Amino acid sequence: MESEILKRLEQLTGRISFYYENLETGDVIGYKEEEPLMAASVIKLFIMTAIFDRLEREDICKENSYKKSFSEQTVISVKREDCVPSCGALTYLHDGILVTVMDLLTLMIIFSDNTATNVLIDILGIEEIN
Repeated sequence: MESEILKRLEQLTGRISFYYENLETGDVIGYKEEEPLMAASVIKLFIMTAIFDRLEREDICKENSYKKSFSEQTVISVKREDCVPSCGALTYLHDGILVTVMDLLTLMIIFSDNTATNVLIDILGIEEIN
């Protein structure tokens, strides 16, 4: 398995590195893992994880003490002042557009929409993401 993963990584273009550690067995797979790389939009993975975690907790415990309760279909109004210039689709749509939490998540992950990212950070709070 390890050699297959490493073979595939070697075929990719660009500068890449990879590190995997199985926390139960201690098995490690590394490919140029010590090579420093610029981390662009990595925070979006943690935001997505925090959103899914929150949605799961909301589903389990409808009455809770969280900052704000929401679901996948909660509608959010994106205002012009929320928009990041030239970073994703939301910047180019009308002021006050209504989108769901899942719309924001989809835009953040598929289109790397930084406005969607910032709105989701505002909804969760950076403490919950950390």
